[in-house]
Amino acid sequence: MSLFKDLIDELKEENLLEETIDEHLARNVDDFGDLEDDHIFDQDDYPDPGHIENGENPEGGYRAVEAESFTSVELVDPEIETIRGDSFETAEEGFYQSREKTDPANDDTSNFGMAQLPEVYEDGFTGHSENEIEQISNHQTAFQYEKESEDTSAAKDNADLEDELAEIGSDPAGSGSGSNPGSDISNEVIDPSQYSRNLADTVKSLQHVQHIISGVQREQMREKPMTYDTVPVKQALHKFIEAVENLDKPGNTAEESVLHEEIGKWHSTLLEEDRKVSAAHLRRYCEDTAPPLSYEAIASMARFYRNSPFNEDVRSKFDLVITRLFTKSVNGDKREPTLHRDEIIIRVKELYADWSSVSLYNDDNEDSELILAAFKFEDFVTEVNKVPSFDELIRNGFFKRIKSFKEKLQENFFSPLLVAVAVECNVLIGNRYVDLIYDDRKKVSDRVSKKRSKKLEAKPADIIAEIEESVDNDMYASTGFAAFLFGGKRKWITFAGIAVLLLGFLYAFGAFDGRAVQKQETLISQDGENINLERSSFGKYIDSARIKKGTFVGVISTSWHDLSFKQKEEILKKIQLAGKDRGYEQVQLQDAKGESVGF
Repeated sequence: MSLFKDLIDELKEENLLEETIDEHLARNVDDFGDLEDDHIFDQDDYPDPGHIENGENPEGGYRAVEAESFTSVELVDPEIETIRGDSFETAEEGFYQSREKTDPANDDTSNFGMAQLPEVYEDGFTGHSENEIEQISNHQTAFQYEKESEDTSAAKDNADLEDELAEIGSDPAGSGSGSNPGSDISNEVIDPSQYSRNLADTVKSLQHVQHIISGVQREQMREKPMTYDTVPVKQALHKFIEAVENLDKPGNTAEESVLHEEIGKWHSTLLEEDRKVSAAHLRRYCEDTAPPLSYEAIASMARFYRNSPFNEDVRSKFDLVITRLFTKSVNGDKREPTLHRDEIIIRVKELYADWSSVSLYNDDNEDSELILAAFKFEDFVTEVNKVPSFDELIRNGFFKRIKSFKEKLQENFFSPLLVAVAVECNVLIGNRYVDLIYDDRKKVSDRVSKKRSKKLEAKPADIIAEIEESVDNDMYASTGFAAFLFGGKRKWITFAGIAVLLLGFLYAFGAFDGRAVQKQETLISQDGENINLERSSFGKYIDSARIKKGTFVGVISTSWHDLSFKQKEEILKKIQLAGKDRGYEQVQLQDAKGESVGF
């Protein structure tokens, strides 16, 4: 033994040997203790040894010890145990085989790249007795004189393995989320496939939202529907799914960052287009679209509004779609809930969890503010059931009050309790609204003929407009002959015929004859009481006049045209005032052709 020690000392003095294997192992133990003190290997990154059964691990072939002895990790591969008396090449070969075995990419039994723990022994760092270490040291020291380069390479590989263990044992996604010491690692691992499915559901949900918004713009607003290039989103999702297969816990990866960025852009664009769509447009689209919207499509709209920045327009649309989500149509215009209140509360909580919705309200269902709001919804239902007519419902401002109440709830409206109560309230009030409308329709229908009432549509909102239209039509349709003359395009032919007859009448009675003034005077003298205007102040402007049935009828002279509008108006007033003494109340002035020029 002393011969080998003297040889070792001489080799060290000549700088031909740096250290022996036992010195190397002792140094690694000290170094590892320093690393542990410096928290480079955070024990949070490893499972609590107390949760791993002592003995052989069936998945990786390694062993673990009790928690109190978990203070060191073997950096020299366990295969060294098999090389007693053999060359160091066997140890080196076993070392690389062990590294290949612990590589997550080559281990099919690993949980999405989760590293297996190396072997740890209770009797020291290498698991050998002192005599075995000394034998290996002696054999290795003699061999190191000829294989110094191989020994240096193995030591370097050991250091590399130490770094690799530190990397694998750390937070796999690099998310920085720590765990309590001694906690079960299974509670910290998120299924990457489930995480990727959640993001895929988000992309699919936004596709539903874009389809509905485009439909509203096209069918209800009569505008060009929105377009958005979804190819970058789908490409980012595909790359993320491929990358996540080799991760333990997704997060802070380039693929995920790109995917979240593309989803954010898409959501912002949809939100900008949705601001142009009113709740009334969305409601009519949901009612009229064929085929009806699926449960997934309506749920996607609810998810979109729930995760959008809060404002009253978003809340109103969320109220609309969440009501349709938990109700079904019955008897045409009425609806009924598909779940009871408690079931709706549970389902809403599940949806919020799937949507990763941020809680903007108090989650406690026993909160007094939420309970009082729920009672207020029930008061509205009681009130609407007591109202005898729709007119009274309008007069007391019922709909304005319930709308104002919902606005005051702000983000609390999204609480599962109030969502469930609001759905019930909307259904009961809506059904009562339909009943009142049908009652009013029945009263109006009694005022029209049976034939007309049969043609009325089932929609109560159109009744008043149809009745007003029928009244206007009846004014022109008092007789069948009048309807025939003035109906459709025939009215223009009728007007033309009347004009021709009028011209013929005027020509036949000499209206265009030069003696029209003389004939007018003759007509005036023959019919009615003649008036002498020689001494009158306006006699020079009126050639002749008569009184017929309480009306002053005068024929103007040529001087009338020389007067201004104001002067003509004053003359008419004077003639009107003179009527109190002469027994007439109205004044009518005509020219020589019989056309009226003032009254």
